[in-house]
Amino acid sequence: MVEILEHKKVDEYLDDASACMGRDHIRLLSIARKALDLLGDFPDRQREGLAYLKLGLGYFYDGQLYESLSAYERALWLQKETGDVAGEALTNVNIGLVFSLVGEYNVALDYIERARILAHQERNEEAEAMASGRTGEIFCKLERFEDAEEFYRRALYLNEKHQNETGICLTCINLADVLRKQEQYKDADEFYHRALECVEANNLEVYKAYALLDQAEHLVSSRQLGKAEKILAAVFPLLEKGGRLYMAKAKRMLAQVYFGMKKFEKAKEACESALQASEEGQQREESVAIMRLMSDLIHEVGDETEYKRAYLYIRKASLMQQQLYNEKHNLKLSVIRAHYDLEISRLKTNELEVLNRELNLANAQKEKFFSIIAHDLMNPLSGIEGLSRQLVDHMHEMRGEDIQEIIRQLLKTSMRTSDLLKHLLDWARSRSSDLNLYPGRVPLQALLDDALSVFDDVVHKKELTVVVQVPENLEAYADRNTLYSVLVNLISNAAKFSHQKGRIVVSAEAAGKEVLISVADNGIGITAERKKQLFSASPVDSQEGTDGEKGHGLGLLICRDFVEKNQGTLGVMDNDGGGTIFEIRLPAVVS
Repeated sequence: MVEILEHKKVDEYLDDASACMGRDHIRLLSIARKALDLLGDFPDRQREGLAYLKLGLGYFYDGQLYESLSAYERALWLQKETGDVAGEALTNVNIGLVFSLVGEYNVALDYIERARILAHQERNEEAEAMASGRTGEIFCKLERFEDAEEFYRRALYLNEKHQNETGICLTCINLADVLRKQEQYKDADEFYHRALECVEANNLEVYKAYALLDQAEHLVSSRQLGKAEKILAAVFPLLEKGGRLYMAKAKRMLAQVYFGMKKFEKAKEACESALQASEEGQQREESVAIMRLMSDLIHEVGDETEYKRAYLYIRKASLMQQQLYNEKHNLKLSVIRAHYDLEISRLKTNELEVLNRELNLANAQKEKFFSIIAHDLMNPLSGIEGLSRQLVDHMHEMRGEDIQEIIRQLLKTSMRTSDLLKHLLDWARSRSSDLNLYPGRVPLQALLDDALSVFDDVVHKKELTVVVQVPENLEAYADRNTLYSVLVNLISNAAKFSHQKGRIVVSAEAAGKEVLISVADNGIGITAERKKQLFSASPVDSQEGTDGEKGHGLGLLICRDFVEKNQGTLGVMDNDGGGTIFEIRLPAVVS
């Protein structure tokens, strides 16, 4: 009960953190840490992944990119562990934004593409729309405008499909921008007006400001200053309501309009107001652009008394620009270092996962090995011991035919035990790196004749028809001993699962640079479920033959290992007439 209540409190923290995003990053950081502290006492991996994602966002907004990436990496690890694909996609997008911020666009694209693929696989089209939009933004920065347009259009399609009005509005603004950069002005205007319609219909005033500002920037660059002035006049009231981040840029653009109109006093006032806004918002890049504009304005007016002031503006702008460059360079190094740390961490995690899988597999194989020794080997040995003791204790009382029957049973059990031991040794050899192969030319007709001769008694007992279809001079490039073991195993299975008077076809043929060998029977066949298990890494439980023949589940495992060590493949399929076909592909002999 306590745990449920604490997790409810964590959920409240996470909701509060979402409300702080983009508004109060200090509070966002504080709330995310509180959630993580609480989860330390009452663990929940999925909530922890979300809390680390919020923490990463807090660090991102605070400019602590190294810490942001570290938090994102922890979030990614937890999201993968809990199967939170939507969270994983969002985290990959956010990591991409960090790299985009420091100009590492190719790395950014890698992460955002991962997010897009994850979202597409999970059919989470809202997440795919977001990732496609971010991809478009990065291509735009790389000046790959056609690629940017393609991803923006994909984002627009998905946002329209899910009636995401905010997404539609932003994507239309971005499309208008990228189309203008490709000088497709008519199409750009259509998207611009559509963005405004979306804004009006859904009361998205902040986005209306962004759309108008984007249009004004285009008008200023194309020297349509009167139209730009009117649009900027409409922008300022909107920015006052909720978009003050762009206030300095809007005022600088107004100063550019007045400068172009030769209204120097108004331009100067707008510049000073823009500079104040940029300093209040700590937008130093904007401050640099404004100070350079102010210097140009003073020189244009030609007031010699102001030249010193113009020089001070230029000097201050240059120093600030150098400081920004140094900070960006250090930030970039920090992010690259974080990326390196993340990749090392990921590689170590992957290595541990591989080692863990191999260890589990080895343990499973060891358990199966001892199970076979304990059960399949001990049972016949116990039988041999019992029959031998019976002979020793009661031989003088037995009739001749009873003694012969016991000896036949002893021979049969001894042969089965010997066969099992051989398979156990073969399996151990197949798993060992010490197995020595001596590949060379192997005449297949002679090899198959030798393998088939082992089964004369079984063929006679079950009245089987055996057909051999092998060209006389066909050769494979393989190790003869291991290939012989494989063929004996496959023919043994075909005989074991054939009905009385069944048919076995052993064939071989050249297939380009390969040789194809198949062993087909028309017996009981293999179920789809069992087919999936046949070539698993561990032995499968044996299935009884049509005459009650026993097995131990090692044969096909040995076959697969030996074929692969000969650079070949082993497959299984249903026989059209019923039964099963095993197919071996091996390298052909190269002349």
